[in-house]
Amino acid sequence: MNNPVKASAILLGSLGRAVLAHMNQAEKPAIDLYLGNTLIQQDPWPDKPSAAKELGEEVVFVVAQLEDLSQAALQKIRQETASQRFIIVLTGASSVEYTADGQKQKEVLALVDSLIIAPVAEGVLVETLYKALTCLANLTLESQLDDVSVDFEDVKTILRNAGPAAIGLGVASGENRGALAAERSFSYPFMHSTQIANAQRALLRISSGGNAALEMEEFILITDLIQEKCGNDCEVIFGHRTHEALDQEIEVLLLVTQPA
Repeated sequence: MNNPVKASAILLGSLGRAVLAHMNQAEKPAIDLYLGNTLIQQDPWPDKPSAAKELGEEVVFVVAQLEDLSQAALQKIRQETASQRFIIVLTGASSVEYTADGQKQKEVLALVDSLIIAPVAEGVLVETLYKALTCLANLTLESQLDDVSVDFEDVKTILRNAGPAAIGLGVASGENRGALAAERSFSYPFMHSTQIANAQRALLRISSGGNAALEMEEFILITDLIQEKCGNDCEVIFGHRTHEALDQEIEVLLLVTQPA
């Protein structure tokens, strides 16, 4: 069995403060939270001192605007994290600022393991970043609980040393819920059509409620839609979990990366 994976988030600048304010009105993910250098929430897990010694790896999420991600700040985060830590940056950019080969993106990618950009309007950026951070934190911490294993090694396989990454989330119920959830993951604000079409690797996690189990036909339909959208050359890692809170719904979580 894999060692536990711990997660933390560093919130920087005005965008980091805005995401924190949104968390205070919603629900904070169960991770350590820092506003700049200040610890504002300590995850109660692990709750025993001896458990901390058994930590295998740690993932560090950094939430900030692109312009707030200076090389000095990222180098400091990199120097303060041990080699077993994995750094993922979540940021936002206007459609004008976002380019897959932009100089700023290259500078950031040289210092972190993965960069996920949301090219969305300011009014919905904070909520989108909050949802993406929560989804990724849950994926990291719950990866050992999936019915079909999607573990942290799979997350690293998808995101480490990749080009710009994208995350999609789709939820649906009722007739054709599998197809609807998959299609909604494609149109999620973090998901860029060019990244889907040119994906090198993808991680797919399907969640279903306890009152409406995932049918084999639905599973095959979803995986076929993802493979078709990403291309036959894309390596797809998939897993499934039962999540009681979904009830009659299906949730599709999709991570895709392009070549670096």
